[in-house]
Amino acid sequence: MKYYIPLILLISTLSFINASLNIKYGSCQGSCSCASNMIENYETSNALEVIKIPDFPESVSFSNLFNASWNPSTKTISFVKTGSFSMKHQELAYPINVTDNSYNVPQCAYQIQSSTSSSCFYQVLCNTDQDNAATSFKTTSLIFSIILIIGLLLL
Repeated sequence: MKYYIPLILLISTLSFINASLNIKYGSCQGSCSCASNMIENYETSNALEVIKIPDFPESVSFSNLFNASWNPSTKTISFVKTGSFSMKHQELAYPINVTDNSYNVPQCAYQIQSSTSSSCFYQVLCNTDQDNAATSFKTTSLIFSIILIIGLLLL
């Protein structure tokens, strides 16, 4: 009986810990080589910004073209189309390791790649070296809580 209060507090605290994933994102329109700087120099390119993708069921909107959610258990980013362009990926494993760009940089993926006779439009996603510790913290907290709950139940 005396263990119910700490147990409730622990479970309540865990429900407020949100995992998220940092990813680099860039967009360009115009010359069909406009994506080259973003992809070839993805580690240092100023054309890419770091975006935080929240844990499912929450999502973040990318230029009103698609929404993205992070699933830490499967280590995938899920996408939902919200604009008129076709998306390349419904799901994308993280860290990104694809071969869908012509620059031989597997750490970056096209999410939207559209071209007309006179211009191109790209939405690019790349790995980031920024700390994604929130996800590992949530996993560690969950494991610790399960062990603690089992320990309390065995007492």
